[in-house]
Amino acid sequence: TAGSKLEEKIVEHDAFIDATMLTLIENRITTEELQSSPDMKAVNGLKLLHKRLKKVLDRRNATPSLRLLDDCMALFTFSEDFARPLGGHFYDEIDERAVED
Repeated sequence: TAGSKLEEKIVEHDAFIDATMLTLIENRITTEELQSSPDMKAVNGLKLLHKRLKKVLDRRNATPSLRLLDDCMALFTFSEDFARPLGGHFYDEIDERAVED
């Protein structure tokens, strides 16, 4: 699925995820939104990507105790429709339904 491919790429390129990358994505979102006829699928996809990469960066910069708390919460927190963890390393899987109009 798109979500699992994204997770593979995030793990593969983890070293390149930083505040500069997040700023670049934010600027791209702003640019697309300012277009006379913005592609809302692209905007929504970029927003989801930004959110996912921010979580990776936040987790990397978190203290060990906060990462442990995130892992524990992932064991007990489930989304209503998928019964999968929301926290931890594999949370916020992005799939085709997330970028629909």
